[in-house]
Amino acid sequence: MKKNIVALAIGSVVGIGLLTGGATYALFSSAAINANNTFTSGTVNIDMQRDLSDTVPGPMFYSASSDPTGQYPYDTNKNAPNQPPGGDAFGGWAPGDDVTRAMNIYNRGTLQAKLTKLKASVNAAGVTSGDAYNEFIQKMNVKVMYPGTNKVLYNGPLAGLLTGDYVSIPNVTLMPNPSNPSAASPANITFEAKLDPSADNLIQGKSFVFDFSFQAEQSRNNP
Repeated sequence: MKKNIVALAIGSVVGIGLLTGGATYALFSSAAINANNTFTSGTVNIDMQRDLSDTVPGPMFYSASSDPTGQYPYDTNKNAPNQPPGGDAFGGWAPGDDVTRAMNIYNRGTLQAKLTKLKASVNAAGVTSGDAYNEFIQKMNVKVMYPGTNKVLYNGPLAGLLTGDYVSIPNVTLMPNPSNPSAASPANITFEAKLDPSADNLIQGKSFVFDFSFQAEQSRNNP
């Protein structure tokens, strides 16, 4: 009789265990949403204006004949006192001439940026190939400076800027004015163009036209 009671008790325990394993429970839950998150990208937007006490839109270097209206000042005497600086040497370029011009570069965007590259491109308004062209780009030396920190950005023949690709230069910081982009402070860059005294007669009477381009990128130390 005792055997049967024990067996029944064991069977009862197993049955309870099976019932417990099959049970389910409901858990309370909730969710919260943080909506309308907006991410607006900043901008890097540079522009430039020639400057050397004559902040007038236009090229840094030019000839009297290219400005028949007289809108841009032009040297009547290369070293004349009280004359606004011109973009060329009186009478046109000659071997040994040396003219320095300046360009203001502005960051009209919202992010701090830096100038990193420079190049020149030949303009179809002038001679674009041939022996005279090759002579000129080898004998015209261009020295680009950032006087603010006494940095030499480039110093060599014009040909070195005419490779088709941008040439890397020491960085020049361009600070923005996010609240008033038009009031951003410029970086003043000077270009000294000097025609080597050994320049050949091949270039006599020829006109050469070039465009200078800077490339800027966002500076990684934006606040």
